[in-house]
Amino acid sequence: MLQKELVDAPDKWLWRKINKNEYRRCAVIEAYDSIKHMMLEILNARSEEHSVFAVLFHEIDHSIKIEKFTKTFKMTSLPQIHLKLIQLVEILTKPKKDVSQVVYILQALYEIVVRDFFKDQRTIEQLREDGLAPRDPTTMAGLLFEKAVKLPDPDDEKFYRQVRRLHTILTSRDSMQNIPVNLEARRRIAFFSN
Repeated sequence: MLQKELVDAPDKWLWRKINKNEYRRCAVIEAYDSIKHMMLEILNARSEEHSVFAVLFHEIDHSIKIEKFTKTFKMTSLPQIHLKLIQLVEILTKPKKDVSQVVYILQALYEIVVRDFFKDQRTIEQLREDGLAPRDPTTMAGLLFEKAVKLPDPDDEKFYRQVRRLHTILTSRDSMQNIPVNLEARRRIAFFSN
């Protein structure tokens, strides 16, 4: 899809375009659910930052449900968000994970979302009121995610397998037309990709 097409596209048109290809539809749904799970999993559940992302995902879910996603969010910010998510996933797939890099990327993602992704700009007071910024102003002085990152145990195979799969979805540039129509060929591809 061309980025220009997305700028003012209504939700119904966008969803119809996504649904034209079953693999694309599944990839979009799986990517969103995986991103949501990953973000909430790498943040300490008791941290205010975890709550901020939970509220953000709630707002996204709500806007999708009421078909106001493209009215609420700027589609032009998606490439920046996409790039930062790829960087985050690549760090998480490394054997030695640098937590400080995770903090910086989360900080950058947060700033892109609150400054650029929402069409209606909000003041810091409005963000706090809406649950999209920490209530304690001193938290905003340093890096927001400095003390909130809690990476899952390296032995958590289920989490890291999902992160690797998300990486494949986010970085795949293969054309949807290259997927074989033959059921047996698709079955073999699915077997070897897992």
